[in-house]
Amino acid sequence: MDNKIRSARTVAAGISVLALGAALTVLGPSALSSAAQQPAAPFTAETPRAVLLGSPAAGTDDTAILGKDSESLEGLKIAPSAPKAWTPSSTSAGSDKFNYLVTVKFTNNGDKSVDLGDVLTEVNTDGGATHTVHDSANNVGMSIDAGRLAPGQTSTLKYGFSSESKPSYVNFDFTMFLGDDTAEFTYEW
Repeated sequence: MDNKIRSARTVAAGISVLALGAALTVLGPSALSSAAQQPAAPFTAETPRAVLLGSPAAGTDDTAILGKDSESLEGLKIAPSAPKAWTPSSTSAGSDKFNYLVTVKFTNNGDKSVDLGDVLTEVNTDGGATHTVHDSANNVGMSIDAGRLAPGQTSTLKYGFSSESKPSYVNFDFTMFLGDDTAEFTYEW
Protein backbone atom coordinates (compact mmCIF):
# COMPACT_ATOMS: atom_id res chain seq x y z
CA MET A 1 0.00 0.00 0.00
CA ASP A 2 1.50 3.33 -0.86
CA ASN A 3 2.17 6.01 1.74
CA LYS A 4 -0.40 8.46 0.28
CA ILE A 5 -3.29 6.06 0.99
CA ARG A 6 -1.95 5.25 4.46
CA SER A 7 -1.57 8.97 5.20
CA ALA A 8 -5.11 9.67 3.98
CA ARG A 9 -6.49 6.96 6.28
CA THR A 10 -4.55 8.41 9.20
CA VAL A 11 -6.01 11.85 8.47
CA ALA A 12 -9.53 10.35 8.31
CA ALA A 13 -9.03 8.66 11.69
CA GLY A 14 -7.82 11.97 13.16
CA ILE A 15 -10.87 13.76 11.79
CA SER A 16 -13.12 11.13 13.43
CA VAL A 17 -11.43 11.73 16.80
CA LEU A 18 -11.84 15.50 16.41
CA ALA A 19 -15.53 15.08 15.54
CA LEU A 20 -16.06 12.93 18.64
CA GLY A 21 -14.31 15.58 20.76
CA ALA A 22 -16.52 18.31 19.29
CA ALA A 23 -19.65 16.23 19.98
CA LEU A 24 -18.57 15.69 23.59
CA THR A 25 -17.93 19.41 23.97
CA VAL A 26 -21.42 20.23 22.70
CA LEU A 27 -23.17 17.49 24.72
CA GLY A 28 -21.14 18.05 27.86
CA PRO A 29 -20.18 15.49 30.49
CA SER A 30 -23.79 15.01 31.66
CA ALA A 31 -24.59 12.95 28.54
CA LEU A 32 -21.83 10.48 29.33
CA SER A 33 -22.29 10.44 33.10
CA SER A 34 -25.97 9.52 32.73
CA ALA A 35 -24.86 6.35 30.93
CA ALA A 36 -22.53 5.41 33.75
CA GLN A 37 -25.31 5.89 36.34
CA GLN A 38 -27.80 3.58 34.58
CA PRO A 39 -27.99 0.12 36.16
CA ALA A 40 -27.25 -2.65 33.69
CA ALA A 41 -30.18 -4.94 33.00
CA PRO A 42 -29.51 -8.68 32.94
CA PHE A 43 -28.65 -9.96 29.47
CA THR A 44 -29.78 -13.13 27.81
CA ALA A 45 -28.60 -14.14 24.36
CA GLU A 46 -32.22 -14.44 23.19
CA THR A 47 -33.13 -10.84 24.06
CA PRO A 48 -30.42 -8.38 23.03
CA ARG A 49 -31.62 -4.77 22.99
CA ALA A 50 -30.53 -1.75 20.97
CA VAL A 51 -29.03 1.08 23.02
CA LEU A 52 -27.59 4.51 22.32
CA LEU A 53 -24.32 5.85 23.68
CA GLY A 54 -25.20 7.91 26.75
CA SER A 55 -28.60 6.26 27.17
CA PRO A 56 -28.30 2.49 27.59
CA ALA A 57 -31.97 2.08 28.56
CA ALA A 58 -33.32 3.77 25.42
CA GLY A 59 -33.88 1.58 22.36
CA THR A 60 -34.15 2.99 18.86
CA ASP A 61 -35.45 1.64 15.59
CA ASP A 62 -32.57 3.03 13.49
CA THR A 63 -29.79 1.26 15.40
CA ALA A 64 -29.12 -2.38 14.51
CA ILE A 65 -28.22 -5.06 17.05
CA LEU A 66 -24.94 -6.98 16.83
CA GLY A 67 -25.64 -10.64 16.10
CA LYS A 68 -29.22 -10.00 15.01
CA ASP A 69 -29.41 -7.32 12.31
CA SER A 70 -27.53 -6.21 9.21
CA GLU A 71 -27.17 -2.77 7.64
CA SER A 72 -26.12 -1.46 4.24
CA LEU A 73 -23.40 1.08 3.71
CA GLU A 74 -22.81 2.34 0.17
CA GLY A 75 -23.93 -0.99 -1.36
CA LEU A 76 -22.05 -3.06 1.20
CA LYS A 77 -24.21 -5.28 3.43
CA ILE A 78 -22.66 -5.54 6.91
CA ALA A 79 -23.74 -8.40 9.20
CA PRO A 80 -21.72 -8.57 12.45
CA SER A 81 -21.96 -11.32 15.06
CA ALA A 82 -22.68 -10.76 18.73
CA PRO A 83 -19.49 -9.98 20.69
CA LYS A 84 -17.83 -12.99 22.30
CA ALA A 85 -15.24 -13.03 25.06
CA TRP A 86 -11.86 -13.68 23.52
CA THR A 87 -8.18 -13.98 24.47
CA PRO A 88 -5.86 -12.16 22.03
CA SER A 89 -2.37 -13.46 21.33
CA SER A 90 0.57 -12.14 23.34
CA THR A 91 1.67 -10.10 20.30
CA SER A 92 -1.64 -8.23 19.92
CA ALA A 93 -1.95 -4.46 20.28
CA GLY A 94 -4.76 -2.69 22.13
CA SER A 95 -5.88 -5.51 24.42
CA ASP A 96 -6.97 -4.81 27.98
CA LYS A 97 -8.66 -6.75 30.78
CA PHE A 98 -11.94 -7.45 28.93
CA ASN A 99 -11.48 -8.52 25.29
CA TYR A 100 -14.22 -9.28 22.77
CA LEU A 101 -14.32 -10.56 19.20
CA VAL A 102 -16.90 -9.65 16.53
CA THR A 103 -16.97 -11.54 13.22
CA VAL A 104 -18.39 -9.45 10.37
CA LYS A 105 -19.75 -10.77 7.08
CA PHE A 106 -19.53 -8.24 4.25
CA THR A 107 -21.54 -8.73 1.04
CA ASN A 108 -21.08 -6.38 -1.90
CA ASN A 109 -24.60 -5.72 -3.21
CA GLY A 110 -23.43 -2.73 -5.25
CA ASP A 111 -22.29 -2.51 -8.85
CA LYS A 112 -18.66 -1.48 -8.12
CA SER A 113 -15.79 -3.19 -6.33
CA VAL A 114 -15.30 -2.11 -2.72
CA ASP A 115 -11.94 -1.91 -0.94
CA LEU A 116 -12.57 -3.46 2.49
CA GLY A 117 -9.56 -1.51 3.72
CA ASP A 118 -11.75 1.60 3.35
CA VAL A 119 -14.17 0.32 6.01
CA LEU A 120 -13.38 2.17 9.24
CA THR A 121 -14.67 1.07 12.64
CA GLU A 122 -15.29 2.88 15.89
CA VAL A 123 -16.12 1.09 19.13
CA ASN A 124 -17.41 2.67 22.34
CA THR A 125 -18.47 1.00 25.58
CA ASP A 126 -19.27 2.05 29.12
CA GLY A 127 -16.36 -0.13 30.35
CA GLY A 128 -13.82 2.68 30.66
CA ALA A 129 -11.20 3.24 27.98
CA THR A 130 -12.16 1.14 24.94
CA HIS A 131 -9.58 0.11 22.36
CA THR A 132 -9.61 -1.64 19.01
CA VAL A 133 -7.51 -4.80 19.17
CA HIS A 134 -5.14 -5.66 16.33
CA ASP A 135 -3.89 -9.24 16.45
CA SER A 136 -2.04 -10.40 13.35
CA ALA A 137 -1.51 -13.89 14.81
CA ASN A 138 -5.30 -14.42 14.79
CA ASN A 139 -6.01 -12.20 11.75
CA VAL A 140 -8.11 -9.82 13.87
CA GLY A 141 -8.46 -6.14 13.01
CA MET A 142 -6.49 -6.48 9.79
CA SER A 143 -9.10 -4.94 7.46
CA ILE A 144 -6.56 -2.57 5.88
CA ASP A 145 -5.07 -5.59 4.10
CA ALA A 146 -8.44 -7.25 3.32
CA GLY A 147 -8.42 -6.42 -0.39
CA ARG A 148 -11.24 -5.65 -2.79
CA LEU A 149 -14.68 -7.21 -2.84
CA ALA A 150 -16.26 -7.50 -6.31
CA PRO A 151 -20.01 -7.10 -6.81
CA GLY A 152 -21.86 -10.16 -5.51
CA GLN A 153 -18.90 -11.40 -3.45
CA THR A 154 -18.87 -12.03 0.29
CA SER A 155 -15.98 -11.83 2.76
CA THR A 156 -15.73 -12.33 6.52
CA LEU A 157 -13.40 -10.29 8.74
CA LYS A 158 -12.73 -10.36 12.48
CA TYR A 159 -12.61 -7.27 14.70
CA GLY A 160 -11.56 -7.13 18.33
CA PHE A 161 -12.11 -4.57 21.06
CA SER A 162 -11.23 -4.31 24.72
CA SER A 163 -12.18 -2.28 27.78
CA GLU A 164 -10.79 -1.66 31.26
CA SER A 165 -13.88 -2.99 33.04
CA LYS A 166 -16.71 -5.26 31.98
CA PRO A 167 -19.06 -3.22 29.77
CA SER A 168 -22.84 -3.40 29.95
CA TYR A 169 -23.20 -2.21 26.35
CA VAL A 170 -21.17 -1.55 23.21
CA ASN A 171 -21.69 0.72 20.20
CA PHE A 172 -19.93 -0.59 17.07
CA ASP A 173 -19.99 1.74 14.06
CA PHE A 174 -18.80 1.24 10.48
CA THR A 175 -18.06 4.08 8.04
CA MET A 176 -16.47 4.19 4.62
CA PHE A 177 -13.28 6.20 4.18
CA LEU A 178 -14.38 9.71 3.12
CA GLY A 179 -18.03 8.57 3.33
CA ASP A 180 -20.90 10.35 5.03
CA ASP A 181 -23.05 7.43 6.19
CA THR A 182 -22.56 5.23 9.23
CA ALA A 183 -23.84 1.72 9.91
CA GLU A 184 -24.49 1.69 13.65
CA PHE A 185 -24.76 -1.45 15.76
CA THR A 186 -25.27 -1.86 19.50
CA TYR A 187 -25.29 -4.69 21.98
CA GLU A 188 -26.15 -4.97 25.66
CA TRP A 189 -24.91 -7.61 28.05
